[in-house]
Amino acid sequence: MSFYAFLNSDNIVESLIFGVAETEIIDGMLPEVYYEKFTGKKCCLLRNGNPQSRSPYKNEATTNYILDESLGGFRPQQPPYPSWTLNTSTCQYDPPLPIPDTRGPWMWSEEFYAWELFNPQ
Repeated sequence: MSFYAFLNSDNIVESLIFGVAETEIIDGMLPEVYYEKFTGKKCCLLRNGNPQSRSPYKNEATTNYILDESLGGFRPQQPPYPSWTLNTSTCQYDPPLPIPDTRGPWMWSEEFYAWELFNPQ
């Protein structure tokens, strides 16, 4: 079995499936081609069935993530906070200040532009 993502026309992940191995032929077609014809959606092979395999993309695909082909990876469509910026090396959004390395849990405060200790009370 292999892991596949289906993308809409804006390259946003709409669904993920475990499908047949990427080397299997379905009706004379490779699985990605078959799945694209069957669903009408762009299909990306994420990983083959080998548990040690890695995705050819930066980050794992997740529903509602976008495939940023220029960066070669999946990323959230928007940053979690307006001050965070896209790291083009990792396809992740980075905070303006590194998270403290002392015991947390920490929560970003956009209002104070700082990390605050999370207090659920």
